[in-house]
Amino acid sequence: MKTGEEYVNCPICDKDNTDLFRNENNWNLVKCRECSLIYVNPRPIQGGPLDKLYTHYSDDTYSEKINSYISDKPLGMLKARRLLHNIKRFKKNGRILDIGFGAGYFLLAAQDLGYEPFGVDTSQIFYDYAKDELGLNVSLGTIHQAYYPDNYFDVITMFNVLSHLDTPIHDFSEINRILKKDGLLVLETGNSGDLTKVVAEKYKLAWDAPEHLYWYSKDNLRELLRKTNFQLIKIDRYSIIPERLIANSKLAPFIRKIVRGGKLNRERKEQKRLPVGDTRTSIMTKIYAKINIFISYDLGRWISRRGSPASMIVFAKKC
Repeated sequence: MKTGEEYVNCPICDKDNTDLFRNENNWNLVKCRECSLIYVNPRPIQGGPLDKLYTHYSDDTYSEKINSYISDKPLGMLKARRLLHNIKRFKKNGRILDIGFGAGYFLLAAQDLGYEPFGVDTSQIFYDYAKDELGLNVSLGTIHQAYYPDNYFDVITMFNVLSHLDTPIHDFSEINRILKKDGLLVLETGNSGDLTKVVAEKYKLAWDAPEHLYWYSKDNLRELLRKTNFQLIKIDRYSIIPERLIANSKLAPFIRKIVRGGKLNRERKEQKRLPVGDTRTSIMTKIYAKINIFISYDLGRWISRRGSPASMIVFAKKC
């Protein structure tokens, strides 16, 4: 084990009984024999290399990626409205908190639909954009640093954040504390924990260790919720196979070039802080957004099959 690393038991079942699943970027991904959770072990220690991944978003490495999220407003708003349509079936209004709000478009759409939006994110760039450009009520830091009151929110959402959380039991317990009785928790994550090595290799899935620490299955997600006093309502599955086939095809660079107006903004690569408010609203971008939503949700739900790569959207309520 190298300096700056720590060895941990499985955070779901607290057992140390694993098999090596794969090696990614010189990090071992192991699979728990007890609950099938896949996780990085050993992993970067808190306060070490991992913290740099999340708190130094002004680094050149991440600035272009973050700016692409800000630029994709049509896609962000369409996806947000689609998700909120499902949320409204359970909670029609009230305070809604988005953990890891990113560009803030989910919160903006929630506000348009009558919710009182709140957000928390560790990215300074995202925080500045959501606060200064979108006028949203957001906090900079982690969920534990925001110090929200007990029983405060009607809905808490977390999209593609779960795999980054290094202490999921602790984090879900905090979410439970600030959520109202019968409040709704909605999260989105992949189902990589349900997949075999053969399937994962076939679709060239990106594991991105150690930025991602955990890969869940439906069963160990259910156990995580049970241990932190949540009751599972439902899990919607959306196949990512069409999306992966396009992303891995020769057409991918051509599609990205068209959507981004035919060129990359090189000047932004050289800036540690990116200008905000530069959203492309071209016809091509809007068409791309609608096609993306159709592929991800409509087609994705129709062709979803057990044991194949999928995105899981989980609905649970506080017990």
